[in-house]
This record gives sequence, C-alpha cells and structure tokens, in this order.
Amino acid sequence: MQEKRSRPRLKVSMPVQVTGYTIDGEKFREICQTHDASAFGLCLILKSIVSRNTTLFLSMQMPRRLRLYDLSTEIYQIYAQVRRVHMLADGGCEIGISFIGKNPPPGVESYQTAEFLNIELERAANTSSKVPIGTYSETVTETYSQSSSVATNSIYTSDSFTKIEPEKTNTYNTSDIASDNNIINTPSLWERSGRRDARLTIPIDVIIDFLDPSGKVVYQEPGLITNISRSGACVIATKEAPIGSKVKLNMIRENFTSVSCIKAITSGQGGVWNLHLEFIDKYWMGGS
Repeated sequence: MQEKRSRPRLKVSMPVQVTGYTIDGEKFREICQTHDASAFGLCLILKSIVSRNTTLFLSMQMPRRLRLYDLSTEIYQIYAQVRRVHMLADGGCEIGISFIGKNPPPGVESYQTAEFLNIELERAANTSSKVPIGTYSETVTETYSQSSSVATNSIYTSDSFTKIEPEKTNTYNTSDIASDNNIINTPSLWERSGRRDARLTIPIDVIIDFLDPSGKVVYQEPGLITNISRSGACVIATKEAPIGSKVKLNMIRENFTSVSCIKAITSGQGGVWNLHLEFIDKYWMGGS
C-alpha cells in the first residue's frame, strides 16, 4: 500500500514486540517483523486485529540513527499510534504507525478510557502457525509507568503472551543498517570481561520449555533471546525459575534446540525476567 510521506522510510527488517489492545478490547502481546522504519514510525504485519488510532507499546533494537532518545540502551521502547490499517486476505492486518514518544498518552492504562485516541502526536526527542503457550487466562498484571523511564536492566513492559509467529527470516537487513555498528558491537548488559565465549547481540525468537527435575515440560512460553554465544544466551521470559533449574530452548528459525541450565536471573521492568542460560547438550552454530 503506497502512501505519501514527508520523511522516507528505510527498508529495515527487525523483530519488534508489540503490546496493545485488539479491536475487541482484548490485550495482546505479539512478536513480528518490521517492513520499513523511520525515526517517526514504521510498518508491520500483526496477526491480532487492531483499530485505527489505537495506542501500542513497542520494544525493539532500533538502529541508533533512527532513535529520538535512549541512544545508549540496547532495547528501544516507545509508544505509537496506529494511523493506517489494511486487512489482509490470509488473516491479520498490515498497519502503519506513528511514534508518540517515550511517555504514554493519557488513558493508555485503561482500555475503557478513550482519551488517547485522538491526541496530538508529540514528535519530541523526549510467526507460520500459532504456538500454544501456558494458560491464556493466566495474565501478568502490569501498570504502565507514567514516566516510562527505562531502567538499566529493563527490557519489556508487557502483558501475557498471546501468540508468536515465526517469520521467513530473523535477521536485520544489514545493507540498510550496516553503518549502525552499535547494533552489533554494543556489549550486552550481561557482558563481562573474561567471558570464555564472545556474545553477539542478536534478537532471536524462541520457545521456552520449563522442565521439572525429571525433564518433563511443566510450562511453555515464547521468549526473546537478546544476546547469544556458542555456549549460552540471555533470554527474556515472563516466568521466573530457580537458579540451577533447566529449560529447553527451541529456536524455530535457527533449527536449534538445546537443554540449558539457568545460571543467573535478573529482573526487568513490567514483571519480566532475564534468564542467563548455559547450553548443556550442544553448542550453538556447532561451535567447538
């Protein structure tokens, strides 16, 4: 769908986590890929159906040159308003969104409050089949921060997962963002000197199976790897698990599955956890 814009958008493909309300008033959280992006908006395809003017909350590894703030943080979080909705024949919708800013508009914490639907935008520098996960009625209660300040270890503020849709690709369009070297070279928040394997800041969609001592799956949810090495990874999850317990990671797009041990846990904003994992049974990418 062509549309005239005063500022051209770049063809950038990157994963973005979207939190908001469907047209039926149900809260959702979905991970999808962008089609293009600029400093003031982007285009993506959602499986959830949203209405025009709805406010969404986005978390992504936006190239630094397209950011309006938080240039030094790994994850870029911003509120946005849906400006265009195009229904797709095979389900879902293509949406064009304009960024609002770091702070939430009035009424965003309550879907019943419609004050945010027609606000004046502030452009201030201030995956294939569905995967069943856990119990849909079990939600993670959250309150949007009015300041939306991003803590050092903050990754996402979100509700419970609803779905995760694997895409055909899971890589950045490096030709569009090659000059943004910080995306690849910025050390992880968990990076430390003396680590035996260098970690890469690569977002990867993953399914997490939480295992009991016998190896039986007791809970499953989608997560997002924020950095990875041949022997371990840091994964964002909504479920806390004890240090020393085991999980099974399934990277669908990478065709990689590994049983991993939780070596450390750090808390994030909005009730999410950063699970720092060590691969037990194999190396990622077949490293040795």
